[in-house]
Order: sequence, then C-alpha cells, then structure tokens
Amino acid sequence: MSRGAVAREPNPNLGSATDTLARARSDDLVIALVGHIGAGLSDVRKQLHEEFDQAGYGPTVVKVSDHIADLAKKTGFSDTQNLWATRNIDQVIARQGAGTWLRQEISDDITASLAVRAIRAARSQPEPRSRKRVFLIDSLKHPREVELLRRLYGSSFYLVSVVSRPESRRRVAHKSFQEDTPREGEVEELLKRDEEDSADLGQQVRKTLHLGDYFVDNDHSKDEDIDALAEDLSRFVDAVLERKVVRPRRDERGMFTAWSASLRSACLSRQVGAAILDLHGLVLATGSNDVPRAGGGLYDGDEDQRCFADGAFCRNDATKKEIYSEIFKQLTDRKALSPSATLSVVRECIEETTVRDLVEFSRAVHAEMDAIVSLARSAAVSSQGATLYCTTYPCHSCARHIVASGIGEVVYIEPYTKSRAVKLHGDAIIETTREGAKKLKLEERRVRFRLFAGVAPRRFAALFEKRSSLKDEDGKLLQPSKRPQHRDAILDKSFAQLEELIAALADEAYEDRSEA
Repeated sequence: MSRGAVAREPNPNLGSATDTLARARSDDLVIALVGHIGAGLSDVRKQLHEEFDQAGYGPTVVKVSDHIADLAKKTGFSDTQNLWATRNIDQVIARQGAGTWLRQEISDDITASLAVRAIRAARSQPEPRSRKRVFLIDSLKHPREVELLRRLYGSSFYLVSVVSRPESRRRVAHKSFQEDTPREGEVEELLKRDEEDSADLGQQVRKTLHLGDYFVDNDHSKDEDIDALAEDLSRFVDAVLERKVVRPRRDERGMFTAWSASLRSACLSRQVGAAILDLHGLVLATGSNDVPRAGGGLYDGDEDQRCFADGAFCRNDATKKEIYSEIFKQLTDRKALSPSATLSVVRECIEETTVRDLVEFSRAVHAEMDAIVSLARSAAVSSQGATLYCTTYPCHSCARHIVASGIGEVVYIEPYTKSRAVKLHGDAIIETTREGAKKLKLEERRVRFRLFAGVAPRRFAALFEKRSSLKDEDGKLLQPSKRPQHRDAILDKSFAQLEELIAALADEAYEDRSEA
C-alpha cells in the first residue's frame, strides 16, 4: 500500500468465494416414488419417512393423486363424483383418468407441477428444530414428470423405483381391493391401465420405472421379509447422507459396467450395453450395440463405417419403409384396396401392428451378442452359469443365444416391449426379481431374467466415490457427522446470482488496489 493510502477493512459479510458457495449449499432432498399398483409403495414411503426422520430430516409427504383430484374437480373433469369415492377401486380409476385428462387439457407435465406447488407450500411452513427437509412424492406415473423434476431439482432429486413380479403385484392388488367387491375383470383392467395406458399422456408406469436412481426390490411379503426392505432403504439413506461407508454390490458393479459399455455405441436408435460376470463377480466380457467390422469386434472410431458416418441413416427404418411400399404395391395390384387408399394411409395402418417392431434389418450387433461373441473369441473362459447384465431387456433373438450359451441369469433395467423372449422360449426363461429368484426351487433350470435392484448407473459415481478422508491421524475410521448432510448437495441460488456475489469479492479487491 502506498504512503498516505487509507487501509480498508475487508467486508466480513462477503468472506471468500468458497464461503459464499458454502452458505448457498442446500441439503434439502426431493424423493419421488414410482411403482405399479400392488408393488407396495406405501410400505416404501413409510420406511423412507422413518429412515429420514431418524437421520434428523423433517419428512413431508406429497400425495400427487390428491392434488390431481383437487385440480380436476376445479377444471371440469367429468367423473368428479368418484375422485373421493368410498369404494377405493373407483377412486383409483377416477384419479387415473383425471391424471390423463389434465395432461391432455393443460400440459404433459402438469402433474409434476402440482407436486412442485405442494413442495413450495410446505417450504413456507417452518420446520421444527430447524431440521433439513425431505419431500416424499407419492407417486409419479409418467416419464415427463421425472424429466421436469430432475431438471428443476438437479442432484437433490432421487427417483426410487419399486419393483415386484407381476404375479406378486396381482396378488397384493386383489387382496387390497377385496373389500370393494370388484366386478369380474375390474382389478385386472386397472392393473393393465396402470402399467401402460393406451393414451400417450396416460399412465406410463412401465416407461417411468426404468428411469430410477435407486431400485428397490419389494417382491416379498410383509410378514417374512419386512426387515429386508428396511435394510435396503436404510442402505439408500446411508449412501445419500454419507452416514456410513457404502460401496457397490455385485449387481451394481455389473450394471455400471454394462452402462459404461453402452456409451461406446453410436447406434442411431438407442445405446445398449452388456457385461458378463462370472460366479465370483469378475468381468469376463462387455458389449455394446454397434456395427461389426472385419477382423472381429466393432467399429470404435478408427476408419469408422458406422451408420452416422456411412450414409447417415438407419438401415432398419429404411428397410421397413421399403416393406411398406411393397405391401402397398401388392395390395394395389391385386385390387385389395379402395381407389382412395394411399401409401401413407397403408403405412400408418401397418405401423399400428407389430411389423413396426422388426429389428432384423439393423447393421448393429446387439450388446448381448457382442459380449457373448467377444467371450467366444477369447476362448479362455466359459459363459456357463455366468450372469449377463444388460441395460435393456434382451430381444428374442439375443434371448435364444443367451440360453444356448449356458448363461444362468440376466439382469436388466429398461423394458423392451418388442421382445418375445418369454413367448418363444418360456420353456427356457423365467422372469423374476432378486427376491423372487431366492424363492425359486433348486431344480429350476430356466435362465432367470430379473429386474435390477440397487443404485442405478446414473448415480454410481455420485454415491460411491470417496470424496473425503475415511480415517483420522491414527488411521482409525472417522465417525460420520452427527448432522445429516447430503452427499451430492445442490446450491439454493442460481449460477447467475452466485456469479454476481463472487464477482463482487473480486470487485472489492480491485477497489482496494486502486486506492493503494
């Protein structure tokens, strides 16, 4: 500082840039549930409520269906009398319809907006003991809801997907609606609509389920296995709040390996990854869906001849268009169509059939096949009894090769409705879950196709990466902080607001130098 300059005291309210970010940290959480009717979402919600309460969080439950019913009544929904019907099954059916109606009448993400509105209202109420907040949303039914909440709340949002076998869900649903004395087929129709409504903006639980951040296997009865559910959800909270050292299980490692392999794919349709692990959990091979190259393996960037670089179009889609034209020509030549029929009309009709599901004309090797062929090329180890992890349920073509390879188990996340694996190979394949697989008879030799349970690949690094020291100066395990803290916390201000605050610190430094 030059002679005669006046020394300025630093502004204690500003502090350092790091302090500014620390003050903007938010440990609040938004946890949404998704699952089919009969999957036991209420049990999961209650258990999460208890876990977070014990961890020092203040839980608030947001029942989306109540808010749907309230808005539907105010906006002219036709079946308002059943929105609060005494017969529970009537209420569920009416609210299913109301959700679809609101998405069609207002916006495809209005139901998620209702949850946000409820969270805003809850924030205005002071939390006792100044506890951090967790909002438990029960429940989401459509992918657009997940998309909006994930974009809004970022890493503080978790989607917990509750999985259970269809036969288990059906049994639970029939029991829960028993007092309503349902009409014949009424419960089955409800379950079908819950899984996937025919309307695009209807309930799409199946398409929403695979978007989860954490998958909970609730395929057990309350009486015998409620402790298993509590243990599973306690592990989730431990990982999120860093209460304990939590590291990936075999299924989580296997699925993350499959997911990372999927990122290699340049397929214009979708990215799929697979990984084969032996009985000891060692990775034997990985695969992705992509174009094979001469000499073995797939293109990986060198002298690339994949579809995006060679013609820039999907051969499977192009071939199906040719088939539509051939069908139209044959029907026209045989005078099987009315004079007013056009190719576009015929094509539209055909695309309403399973012809649109044809995948035979793609240039890509499927991820499962790439993994199996990669293993075969090495000839060093066997796939007998191994587990194949795949980000997507195998198609029927891959399924038959999986069975023939001797693989004992397939674990997947995303459904694939085009697959006819069980229809064609029900003698060799059985669909189940992790808990359901434990109940299978020892002599059951069919290949188990089971739903994944655990931390999803999308949150693998965020929840398992070591970010701070685990030991003290004496090498002993550090005990977790008594105050709960979200491991992957967000900031409660926008980047523009924080940019202004931090830039102000630099402005002050410049002013100090200019006066010096």
